Amino acid sequence: KTLRESRGATAISVAVGLAAVALNAFSAQHMEPFLLTQIQSPYAELRVEDHPEGRILLVDGAIHSQADALTWQSPLEYVAVMDLAMYMFDRKGQALLVGLGGGSIVKNLVDRGWTVEAVEIDPEIVRLAHTYFGLRSDEAVIHTMDGRRFLKETTKQYDIIMIDAFGSGAIPFHMVSKEAFQLCRDRLKQEGVLAVNV
Repeated sequence: KTLRESRGATAISVAVGLAAVALNAFSAQHMEPFLLTQIQSPYAELRVEDHPEGRILLVDGAIHSQADALTWQSPLEYVAVMDLAMYMFDRKGQALLVGLGGGSIVKNLVDRGWTVEAVEIDPEIVRLAHTYFGLRSDEAVIHTMDGRRFLKETTKQYDIIMIDAFGSGAIPFHMVSKEAFQLCRDRLKQEGVLAVNV
């Protein structure tokens, strides 16, 4: 082969390779969601779908969790905002999360050395978090019950309490009442922090 022929073959190979990459990117952007599971729990319709942008938990059609299925990191901005509560401490501590979802907040807390308990009223959401979002049983103690009831019955205090409880599209009203916030205050240690996803 001449040098020109070799360069021509190389150029064609590169062009074909770039075309394949572009086609794959186009296909990923236009890929239909892949349904992994769909169930009707006592509280809502739950779906887990794989999308090009990640794995998604939908509750009555609304996105409640999103994570990369390889790293389990969430791109949702509210998860990063809730993480800010940890930076108000110069030490690791104990956190309570009310509302589990896919477990992204639990994972972020555990990755930074915090001890975590979570309260989730829907047992099917707990199961989906373990099955489809990589939540390990050693990452958090999970209480399957109503969040306000847990706050009322426990005597434990926490450095951080995070309220991330949602119904179909809103925070359950009994979790944002004056009485609920009083319970949160009673369950916080001195200089404890309450974070609420609104």
